Amino acid sequence: MSWAAFKAFLNDQHQPEHLWTLSAYHKWCQAQQGVTQSVNSFVTYLDKIEGMIDITPDVFQSHFLIDSLRPELKSKVLEKVPNMTNRASVIQAAITVEMSTQQD
Repeated sequence: MSWAAFKAFLNDQHQPEHLWTLSAYHKWCQAQQGVTQSVNSFVTYLDKIEGMIDITPDVFQSHFLIDSLRPELKSKVLEKVPNMTNRASVIQAAITVEMSTQQD
């Protein structure tokens, strides 16, 4: 764990609840899939943050997920899932695209 990550962890542990929720929302808004991060890892990260804040509409989560994927995955996922109302289908399409690009 890096020093910055350790400091962030300590800050998270000592924040009042209202600031903790605001901090989680900020992390969620800033979330972007890392260059080498797998779709599964990114979705797990988003799930963790979304569990801290109240984001209920599946459509909203689906759109945010698509928008946060790496650009090369995003365009291919949009071709596979033109109707982004179901988050599970977006996740499955992103994993399928990711696996096919790794095999190329």
